[in-house]
Amino acid sequence: MMQCPICQTLLSVKMNGGFTTCPKCNLLLFIDKNGIKPVDEIDISQKFYQVNRRVRWACSSILNHQWSDEGYLLSDYECIKVTVCKRCFIKGSMKREPHEFTEDYFIDASCKKRQVCSRCGQIVISRDPEHIFNYSFVEGTCDQERRCSRCGLVEKLSTEHLFSDSGWVVSEINKCNKTRTCIRCGQMEVAVTHSGKWVVIGRKDITPNGEEVLFQEKRICEVCDFEEYQERFWNSPYHN
Repeated sequence: MMQCPICQTLLSVKMNGGFTTCPKCNLLLFIDKNGIKPVDEIDISQKFYQVNRRVRWACSSILNHQWSDEGYLLSDYECIKVTVCKRCFIKGSMKREPHEFTEDYFIDASCKKRQVCSRCGQIVISRDPEHIFNYSFVEGTCDQERRCSRCGLVEKLSTEHLFSDSGWVVSEINKCNKTRTCIRCGQMEVAVTHSGKWVVIGRKDITPNGEEVLFQEKRICEVCDFEEYQERFWNSPYHN
């Protein structure tokens, strides 16, 4: 037994080539050594032109066409119901109608929309999922996430702490250090602010004529005596 590749309906046909029509989705199917598959207009036309011209002429002029049962071709744009000659693959009767899609519904765990034509079984799936997200924080943290109410998809978002504008507390031990605590999760943030004047302790001419100079500088914090070093480029040989 073979199955329709679209709706998986069991078909009472043998693997001997030719056409058959699925009794459920009404698609015209072609069977050959490679299996069974739905056909479209381009596929039928290619098969027709691959047949020897004498056979096509004889089939049209002398012999009677061997018509298949009516079935729908696979088409994104409309329902095309045809009969096809089993010998020369020329199309016989043809009816063109617009698709009649059933109500949209969502594929499990993806939120992609899917439409099914009630005439020919054509399936159209939207490219982009249509999630409905609810945003929340992970309990006890500032980690944000969003969860789709349709399919359950969870996406992690950024972590953004919530601090008050007046939340900084200066350390009693080291006045250059201050901390603040997140109102939501209790995460502590530390900031260090040293003060004092930078003093040049060295220089290096980057270009021969002194157009660009690298100064080495040092400062000792006036509050906690912490020593800092930095290097700075200047566009003049004179330090301002």
